[in-house]
Amino acid sequence: LVRNPAFYQINGSENNVIQKYLMNLIDTTINRLVESKCVETDESGFELRPTVIGEVASEYLIDLHTITVFASRLQNTLSFASLLRLITDCDEFRQVVIRQNEEEYLFGISKLVPVGVQRPECDSPFAKAFLLIQAYLNRIPLPTRELLSDVKVIIEIVLRLIPAMIAVAKENNNLSNCLVLMELSQKCVQGASVESDQFKNISMTMASELRKSEVT
Repeated sequence: LVRNPAFYQINGSENNVIQKYLMNLIDTTINRLVESKCVETDESGFELRPTVIGEVASEYLIDLHTITVFASRLQNTLSFASLLRLITDCDEFRQVVIRQNEEEYLFGISKLVPVGVQRPECDSPFAKAFLLIQAYLNRIPLPTRELLSDVKVIIEIVLRLIPAMIAVAKENNNLSNCLVLMELSQKCVQGASVESDQFKNISMTMASELRKSEVT
């Protein structure tokens, strides 16, 4: 701050100017946390207490906007497709890259997955995540190596977001959402659709162990 105040849009490097900037930054941050219901303050406004939502966001490294949306949307019972869309609309996917001419590939994938998107949406990182997760779950071959690499990154993010969603759904006493999210987590690990037979998704290692135990 002192060496390069212009980078932080601070007019000067004097102690009083820096202190004023920091106080404003603290006030702004606290107000955002209170508005998002991640923290609570006492009557004096000086004591801060984390809420359950705030603790979940901290534990799973969830974006502030994302956890606020979770807290609001997960009060209602959602379908599998709606929960999947809710996940992929998170700010965590904003940095997913849309490469040159990749929209055509994505629109082609959109025609194969259970829930597609309109062509204009295919230049959105959120729509890309939505389509690639479905392609992964339904074991649809992807046309490029780059998309295969993207799937790995997207699934890692999804598996980090789902436990946070389950915790929020639990806080909202919504068992239905919890069960669907737990099943989605299992399918993401196994790489299988919700409609698929559970026994078709047993790993080769587990299958070998079951044969040794004479389980058929």
